[in-house]
Amino acid sequence: MIDPLISTETAAAALALYRQHRGDRPVIAVIYTHSHADHFGGVKGVISQDEVDAGRCRVIAPAGFLKEAVAENVFAGGAMTRRAGYMYGAALSKGPEGQVGAGLGATTSTGTVSLIAPTTEIISTGQQEIVDGVRIVFQLTPDTEAPAEMNFTFPDLGAVCLAENASHTLHNLLTLRGAVVRDAHEWARYLTESITLLTDDITVAFASHHWPTWGNERIVKYLSLHRDVYAYLHDQTLRLLNRGYVGAEIADLIELP
Repeated sequence: MIDPLISTETAAAALALYRQHRGDRPVIAVIYTHSHADHFGGVKGVISQDEVDAGRCRVIAPAGFLKEAVAENVFAGGAMTRRAGYMYGAALSKGPEGQVGAGLGATTSTGTVSLIAPTTEIISTGQQEIVDGVRIVFQLTPDTEAPAEMNFTFPDLGAVCLAENASHTLHNLLTLRGAVVRDAHEWARYLTESITLLTDDITVAFASHHWPTWGNERIVKYLSLHRDVYAYLHDQTLRLLNRGYVGAEIADLIELP
């Protein structure tokens, strides 16, 4: 199971829906793609600490995951949670004068956030793990959308998971809730690396938000456009900064080609 949502209630409901249609299959591994709460907070809705302690379930995460998850959700948790209420509007009534959507999805849920520490840490690009007979090859992408993040491919299945490094929207680089500012230069560099690591055998790309992209040629174009826009925002911001403009002025001056 990849990224078990933000709250235990929504994760348990999702797993129940899956099992209703696919059978009561056990969860033998959970993968956290990165250190934001909407990608790990529901973990105790699908597995228990006892299962992990007994070795019946692995928890796989990128290097530095636990440090960054604690820094964002504990050290700055009060402020981040309060600001997220304004950023996502999850508690507003649904409708045109309240909450409509949040870009990456409908909105965040308001249930119970949990965490189980990783048992397997991904420490290098190219690291392989076998999970229930399925081969997974990882690409570390630190300091991109999150300080600790990773993509990974299922080479024998022709699939790649892009975490939150490529979704069907232009991601914010500076969040209203106060997450660590994203490094657009590094983000672009890692997307270039993602493109070079992909082979013609990859036919579907999926991520933690939105819908999949099918076809190798379309996947490469999709990643290339993401890479280009983040690099452009980085480069043009620096160009205008060095000409003496301040942040608010730069925001007004930048136009995408």
